[in-house]
Amino acid sequence: MERFSRELRRLDTAHQAEFALLDALARVVLHCLPEPPMEIRDQALTKMKERHQRLLKMAALNMQGDARAALMELVERGN
Repeated sequence: MERFSRELRRLDTAHQAEFALLDALARVVLHCLPEPPMEIRDQALTKMKERHQRLLKMAALNMQGDARAALMELVERGN
C-alpha cells in the first residue's frame, strides 16, 4: 500500500508539472503574439475558432475511454 501511495504521489507531481509547463507555454504565446489589426480582426477570430475546433477534435481522437467521450461531447456542444 505504501508503494502504491508513493507511485500515486509521483504521478500527481508529474501531472502538476505538465500542467505548469503548458500554462507557461500558453502565457508566452499569448504575450508574444501581436493582436491582429482591427481591419482583419473578425476574420482572424473566425479562423481561430475553426483551428480551436480542429484542435479539440484531434485531442479527442487521441484520447481513450471516458475522457475521449467527455471531450467529444464538448466538441459537439461547440458546433
